Amino acid sequence: MHVKDDVAYQFFPLIQSYIQEADFFATEYKLDEESPALFNNFSLKEGQSLDQLFKKKTLKKLDQLLFKQLGMRVHLFLDKTPFFIESLLAQSLFNKNQQEPLDHFLFNYAKEIGKEVGGIETIEEQIFVLQSMDLDRQSKTLQQTVEGFGKIKKQYRKLTKAYQEQNIFYLYKQGRKQLHQMRKVMLDNRNIIMANRIAAFTNTSSCFFAIGAAHLAGSKGVLRLLKKEGFKIKPIRLTLQSQPIFQQFDSNIVLEEE
Repeated sequence: MHVKDDVAYQFFPLIQSYIQEADFFATEYKLDEESPALFNNFSLKEGQSLDQLFKKKTLKKLDQLLFKQLGMRVHLFLDKTPFFIESLLAQSLFNKNQQEPLDHFLFNYAKEIGKEVGGIETIEEQIFVLQSMDLDRQSKTLQQTVEGFGKIKKQYRKLTKAYQEQNIFYLYKQGRKQLHQMRKVMLDNRNIIMANRIAAFTNTSSCFFAIGAAHLAGSKGVLRLLKKEGFKIKPIRLTLQSQPIFQQFDSNIVLEEE
């Protein structure tokens, strides 16, 4: 989970040793090379505006929702993509107990203990994903969020519970359902890239990969793709017991190549 909530951090004490034992650590992309070009894709193209995409009634509801969740008004986001606003609203459903999202924390921790760090995808590939997201589909998704935010709150509570229970199959199913027509761009195509890169990285060193939980399961998920490449997949069940809530990790998988 790419959030600052304690719920995403609580398994960290249990996975520290796996990071320490690895030679190489990677997140979805190399987080210390974030490019302004990546964030530029959260803005609409010149001449476009959010008030061109939505009716006044919807914009008014969006304004009220943004103020309630973020304390900000819609006029501040008129040049932003619906996906960017959708992401902000999703983030608002989680607490911000930690200083940085989990993947950033793990990446920085690996650097601090002297591990070689990298990214599975390139910045250019991340930009391509953002540019491939259909604007009409983004708008419809945001409108559905505005109209049914109460229902979405309940869905996120279920997702959080599934994450705590390490139920990657539920997360996969819900992730695909929420992405609608964007799932091929956001999940399936990226899973192929991730699986190929993971296979390549593990040819030369012992690795620890931190990827979003929705990428793991399913017939087109990273785990299935790796099995097709000849890897043995051994899930590691993490049990909190009396561990204090600090940090949790979502990709608790050990890979062994046959």
